Amino acid sequence: MREELGDDEVFLFLIAITLAALAGYRWILSLSLSVFVRSRNWLLLLITPLGCLAFVLFVLRRWADDEVRDDWRYLTLLLFLGAGWMGIFSTAMHWLGVGLRQDAAERRNLAATLVWCGAMTGVTTFYAGGNTGEGPSLWNNVFSAGLGTAALIGFWVVLEWTTKMSHSITIDRDVASGLRIGGFMLANGIVFGRALAGEWKSAGQTTDDFVRDGWMAGAMLGVAVVVELLAHPTPKRPRPHWFLFGVLPAAGYLVAAVTWVKGLGPWK
Repeated sequence: MREELGDDEVFLFLIAITLAALAGYRWILSLSLSVFVRSRNWLLLLITPLGCLAFVLFVLRRWADDEVRDDWRYLTLLLFLGAGWMGIFSTAMHWLGVGLRQDAAERRNLAATLVWCGAMTGVTTFYAGGNTGEGPSLWNNVFSAGLGTAALIGFWVVLEWTTKMSHSITIDRDVASGLRIGGFMLANGIVFGRALAGEWKSAGQTTDDFVRDGWMAGAMLGVAVVVELLAHPTPKRPRPHWFLFGVLPAAGYLVAAVTWVKGLGPWK
């Protein structure tokens, strides 16, 4: 174990602690509000972030850089950064139409809760993937996580622009839409996680690998646009069946993602 962290690592540690504190504050506030309004969603809101961080720790301890996996300081830093990253994406979701506090907690909207949980799990998956393998700096991990975040936000914007999916979630409170979009977000996290995994060579090479190994997510986006246009609530079908229009499409996305990742084989 190194005797002391470098200046850039200390700076990153301070950033990670700040982001994690802000994310934790918003999460605890939303969780408290969910309990106060007697929402049955509070358990999902409680378990999901904790499970995500446990998953990140598991991946770090098993597949991270040798210098990271056995050093509690690096593990702590990356866990804080992972918590902060969930907070960043949760804030982006709020700006894009689906809020943790307003929709999932205060309004007791199960559809919004399912989407939020799926998104947080997806973000955690590609964040963990970006922290695997050898690399010269922890800032490389930040670059990888940023690449996945930009892509997932871009996918959300495309879906929202083409299908107005947030309306189905926040206004119609459609559980099938929540399951479907939550599954889509997790499936993309799986594909992105594999595309970002492996040894660091350069920013350009990481971007090339991300496009080469992650283009399947773009194909799923095309499918998702069509599915949303066909499966969203309508006046004649205001409450689409949760299994037929929710579980089955979500399972399809996840099966496609896992099959793609298995087909790529171990990362290098």
